[in-house]
Amino acid sequence: MAWEQVYTTKVFWDRARLGIADLNGIPHIYESPFDEQLDDYVDFYFVSPVDLELMGLALEDWAIWIRWAEAFDQGEATRETHPALPNDRERYEELKMLIGS
Repeated sequence: MAWEQVYTTKVFWDRARLGIADLNGIPHIYESPFDEQLDDYVDFYFVSPVDLELMGLALEDWAIWIRWAEAFDQGEATRETHPALPNDRERYEELKMLIGS
């Protein structure tokens, strides 16, 4: 088994649960579903290849979050602004619509 590139982590709970990562060198969306009966995430992932357009949008969204996280860590942003700095908020909202669920 080889290590693969992880590009984004949109949901993290104990470990990465949703994002984009390579599988056999090809970018895929990965998601570990939540099991309501177990009241926990399951130990497997659904994966699906990502096209270049969606990959670009997801990476832009990730960059917005990284800027917010760095500012938050330096005390320059508050939790109330999460997950985007005020100057990124409009584009973040656009990306949210373009990327969808």
